[in-house]
Amino acid sequence: ENGVMSEVAMMSVLDHPNVVKCLGASFEGDNILLMTTLYERNSLLLVLENEKIPLSRLVSMAEDVAKGMEYLHSLNIIHRDLKPDNLLVGKDWKVVVTDFGVSKVLSGVMTMAVGSSLYIAPEVFESSEYTTKVDVYGFAYVLWSMWEGGKIPFQEYSTFQLIGKVVEDGVRPDVDPECVFGDVMVRSWSKDPNSRPSFSEIAQELKKLKSEITPRRGKKKKEKKQEK
Repeated sequence: ENGVMSEVAMMSVLDHPNVVKCLGASFEGDNILLMTTLYERNSLLLVLENEKIPLSRLVSMAEDVAKGMEYLHSLNIIHRDLKPDNLLVGKDWKVVVTDFGVSKVLSGVMTMAVGSSLYIAPEVFESSEYTTKVDVYGFAYVLWSMWEGGKIPFQEYSTFQLIGKVVEDGVRPDVDPECVFGDVMVRSWSKDPNSRPSFSEIAQELKKLKSEITPRRGKKKKEKKQEK
């Protein structure tokens, strides 16, 4: 119950278009119901599995996540469980960050291991100190799933095997050579937290990428029209 109350308290003070906002809460016996804005398209994972998303929109959705996380990090909040299931998509395709059940306000560095194993950074597995850069690592896997239509890598490994592969062997998913997120992904899942970009940097890169994609597509349409 204390954990849920902490989540309610955190959500109620957050104010950003890419972060879910708690509009209120009601108590029914042992149950606590959270009231938030309705996000009609459900989780990002379900959207990726069931929708064919145009590239420009996909980049815009990734930028939404980066901007939401940039805001949280500006408040020294570490999400600690950033994954497609914890991102919601509205009717207008805007993406918001949600599920703050294991989030924490950063005071120096953290040491407690929490989150979903695939998205946990190596330094957390190693029980070493960690910072906001653990969320950047998780975001790299979110980008991978976005490009791969909702696929989740390393399903063949148990949690124990995954820890060995990621931490000891430095294994990462194969990146499609055509993936527009490739460069950001590779830097974001670096084993060295200091080599990972900040969400401010990532948001700027995705904004630039989005601006490059739209004109290029428009130019192709114009050329096709001229051929006719």
